[in-house]
Amino acid sequence: MVPGLVQTAAYARELFERPGRPTLIDPGDVDADAMATGRVRRQGILYQPGRRIELILGESAQRSTPGTIGTLLGQLDRLVSVVDLPTVELGIVPFPLMPVSSFYMHDEIVYMETLTAEQQLAEPDEVAVYVKAFNLLRESAVSGPDAAALIQRVAGELRHAELRTRSHPQR
Repeated sequence: MVPGLVQTAAYARELFERPGRPTLIDPGDVDADAMATGRVRRQGILYQPGRRIELILGESAQRSTPGTIGTLLGQLDRLVSVVDLPTVELGIVPFPLMPVSSFYMHDEIVYMETLTAEQQLAEPDEVAVYVKAFNLLRESAVSGPDAAALIQRVAGELRHAELRTRSHPQR
């Protein structure tokens, strides 16, 4: 999935609500609007001068939607805009490679988003494994204009597939 730090509110909301699909969490226990708002609020860090944020995600994250294709396309537009932020380096690991799990690091702590919360690892030996994994993924990733081009190509493929589906609905 796309990391929460760069999710659009609509993407996050659909991720929490998963309309029309079974959920693992009782919908009565989730305030999807509040959770989506919280994720968007944390994104202020992306605009703080002097920050340096490196994000790497697999190409598969651009093709997996928690809800509608329209929301995913909006999310891809958001990723293209993030590529141009001076505080952010966004890398995309093209197929067939993909990250083993989703994580991010800050101040020598590894954070992992799970279905219900955020987990943290601070033990130096554990953190070192994630630093090594991150460096390997960074070496495999495309970034800058190449990342934007890859995101736009995927968005074009999704738009084309959606148009095909609309013009040739299955019976």
